[in-house]
Amino acid sequence: MKQVLLWKRKKKSKGELSNKELITLAIATSIDALAVGISFAFLNVNIVSSSLIIGLITFIVCLIGVIAGKKIGGIFKD
Repeated sequence: MKQVLLWKRKKKSKGELSNKELITLAIATSIDALAVGISFAFLNVNIVSSSLIIGLITFIVCLIGVIAGKKIGGIFKD
């Protein structure tokens, strides 16, 4: 029992998110995607090409962020 209480008291590190926070972020992202989808329907745009362009740009920006984070991450380590 004591080990369980000690485990529950363990603090999260700076970069960790709880399950509740992850679910909240997932719902917010899904609502945003729904709004974009509805907007695309009203604007009569080509959804396939738009989705491919958005996906490609998102991938490139995320890749740049990961590479930059690896290169300069050592500067801000504790």
